[in-house]
Amino acid sequence: MKTLLVPTDFSVTGENALKYAVAFARQVAARKLIIYHAYQAPASPGDPMMPSIELLGLDEIKKAGDTALEQLVTTHRDSFVGFEVATINEYNLLTEGINDVCQREQVDLVIMGITAVSEVEETLFGSNAVNVAKNITTPVLIIPQNVRYVTIDDAVFACDYKQVAKTTPVQPITRFLKATSAQLSVLHVDAENEHLTVEQEHQRLVLDYILEIPNVNYVNRKHENFVEGINAFVESNKTEVVITIPKKLGWFEGLFAKKHSKELAFHSKVPVLMVHD
Repeated sequence: MKTLLVPTDFSVTGENALKYAVAFARQVAARKLIIYHAYQAPASPGDPMMPSIELLGLDEIKKAGDTALEQLVTTHRDSFVGFEVATINEYNLLTEGINDVCQREQVDLVIMGITAVSEVEETLFGSNAVNVAKNITTPVLIIPQNVRYVTIDDAVFACDYKQVAKTTPVQPITRFLKATSAQLSVLHVDAENEHLTVEQEHQRLVLDYILEIPNVNYVNRKHENFVEGINAFVESNKTEVVITIPKKLGWFEGLFAKKHSKELAFHSKVPVLMVHD
């Protein structure tokens, strides 16, 4: 991993994600950090005779973003030693802007913070980090607001053993493990059964074949709550990262499906790496 992208909104959560990204960059010997900020136009006054007010507001927003990025770089200058650091402050929607930069700069990993919210806010609005992870192809490492960096030695992949050959993004998973030299566990959490069905065992064997990773630790856990089951495993095994695949659902099926990746991003005790199938 050579290039990391760190979006920021200049919040405490965003700054914590930047600190995590710098330490992570040293572990994986990254060369470049891109700190990214997107801004949008202020609400229009709605008067066609007053376009200059909106333009002036937009210009002020850009200047404020430029200044904040300069201050951020100055504050963390000592920790940036050894890296090429670039900043981007642009007028764009967040997800679209991040995706554009990832493609243009060949970004290997996006690192973003996430802030705890109420259950209602989580259900209705989600988060920028989860929305970005679901809609770009570059892997996104989501950092909970109170998590501090520790060297990544162990990672756990939360797997449902459904059509693994079709849905498992092998390359980004193996690339992350190679960069960090982390040991992989594959965890299956089920509300009713601790043991795999015949079909699930078949899918596990397929997964083992396509991953081509030695000494993978396969674990099954019975727990009525998916996220709590993963957090319990993480805590007992001192795991530093959870890997999950965000599933895109249609509007209708999304009404009834449990969005495990989104729930995990909000409630995980460690960073969550979201990779696409």
